[in-house]
Amino acid sequence: EGSSDLEETYSKNSRVGLAGMAFDQWQESPLTGTGSRSFSYLAVRHWDSGAMPSWLGNPVMAHNDYLQTLAEYGLAGFLALLACAGLLGWRAASARVAAPDGESDGSLIALRMGAVGALAAAMTHSVFDFSLHILPNLMLLAFLTGSLAVVLPRGTVAPGAWFRGLPQFVLLILAAAVLLVVSRRELAAADKWLAVESRMIRSGGALDAAAARSFHDFLVAAPEFHIARTYGKSQIALYQRDPLANEVARREALWALRLAVERNPFDPEALGNYAVALEFLDGKSSEATPFYLRAVEASWRRENKYGVMWALAQNLSRRAERHFFRGEKEQALALYQAALSYLEASWNRGFRSYGRGAFEAGQKNLQKRMNLLQNEGVRAQPDAAIPPPPSAG
Repeated sequence: EGSSDLEETYSKNSRVGLAGMAFDQWQESPLTGTGSRSFSYLAVRHWDSGAMPSWLGNPVMAHNDYLQTLAEYGLAGFLALLACAGLLGWRAASARVAAPDGESDGSLIALRMGAVGALAAAMTHSVFDFSLHILPNLMLLAFLTGSLAVVLPRGTVAPGAWFRGLPQFVLLILAAAVLLVVSRRELAAADKWLAVESRMIRSGGALDAAAARSFHDFLVAAPEFHIARTYGKSQIALYQRDPLANEVARREALWALRLAVERNPFDPEALGNYAVALEFLDGKSSEATPFYLRAVEASWRRENKYGVMWALAQNLSRRAERHFFRGEKEQALALYQAALSYLEASWNRGFRSYGRGAFEAGQKNLQKRMNLLQNEGVRAQPDAAIPPPPSAG
């Protein structure tokens, strides 16, 4: 019985579910994958709430390096990884290990055997974890692979060794060039990142005006969407402390969150944050609705964590109220109906942050408004841009 409980916990709350999401993500783009680090924001589109009902963390890693490589880099990247591993294995099996006198060197053979064993253990561990994404482990991997290089007797140079090493040297230069090209903006922004860190340290961790200016410069220079999202949220917090005195923070929050959505239009958190900012910082409820809807599309399988359908229901309810008091009853009724459907869908998907009392009060209020309008003979005029709530069926 204990074993069966353990298996149930493992299947519901662990890496098996995350690995399954990585496999589903790979099927979106089997050949080239969905892009580096995309699992962190695309996995939610394949969330299986039935298999992982209580898991509330952010899935940054799939806990399976092979499936994550397959999902993010496709068959092309996965086969390249296998080719690299195969080449390394071939070199380990065929390399000559000798002492200066030409006899076999037992210590070097033992070193090679140990390196092969350690690499095999690391490759096996990567089926269940992401340890090679941790810098010290990656450095150890580099040392182990280097120890498998051909070891020749000291004082000798194999004929044509320089020529056989030339392709490897060229490959190393090409890899370094690609790294510089794809990360040039991040490298160029390193000084600005250091400026942000130093300002934050000096201010005791608080985002004061000087740190905010440094953060703004860093955001402009660096292309990572996480930076824009983090900065936008920090500016919302700054604005909330004193709305009258922090008009600059309001504008910065709107700008940064819009930039986060432009940089990554699939991230549900960025979409939801920008929708909230549009509605409450800029007073644009109608313009916020499409971003709520996009956030719902991206995250509805994890409604119990994000609560975006709940937020959308409140947005639609507020819009309905405005139509109601302007006498636009057909539009108001349609929005009340849509708000109720999203409110109930949110509750049914497990979002409980505001409790049953808030849910029942909201449900009762919406139903009351709808009954009032329907008793007057009002017919709803639905907005085609607001679809019904998504469902697993």
